[in-house]
Amino acid sequence: MQAGGTGWETEFIRALRMHLNVVIPIATLLLKILVQIFSRDDYKEVGRSLSNLSLELMLIAMSFMLGALSGLSDSYIKRFPNQSDADLYAVLAIFGIFLLCLLINVFTKWLRVLFGKLYVAYRQYRELAAQPVLPDAVPSIAIAGRLFWAMVYCMLMAIVLVSSLSISVGTLAYILHLIQ
Repeated sequence: MQAGGTGWETEFIRALRMHLNVVIPIATLLLKILVQIFSRDDYKEVGRSLSNLSLELMLIAMSFMLGALSGLSDSYIKRFPNQSDADLYAVLAIFGIFLLCLLINVFTKWLRVLFGKLYVAYRQYRELAAQPVLPDAVPSIAIAGRLFWAMVYCMLMAIVLVSSLSISVGTLAYILHLIQ
């Protein structure tokens, strides 16, 4: 604890309280994944939950805009000259979020396809690596090829996942900025 001041714990709790509308949905999503892990759900289900995380963040952003449309946020309404402009912008933002949700859903489908391809490449690599090799034989290029494609699929999965998370986190941050 600092002399004459507050500790980092107090500052951290104060920041969490100040941004409670962000903490609650993020904590809920993390708790959902932790429950799946500790209840020993199949790794496939946990992976599916992780791949759907960006879509769930978009749905949270949409729920905040629906709250703004219903008049729950006074600061949102104060940003516009009148109530009808605020409502029109909220409807357009909800429609935009819907379109982004469609894009993220396409990204999620690509992620599943890429994961399937990665799984097949890894299985083929393991089968090829387990085969006996003659002492003076030239190593097969097939093993290196499977490793190469596995790395390509991993990089593509990372790009798709980061893109979808960037879209969802950026949208959520923008919506939270609007309503605060």
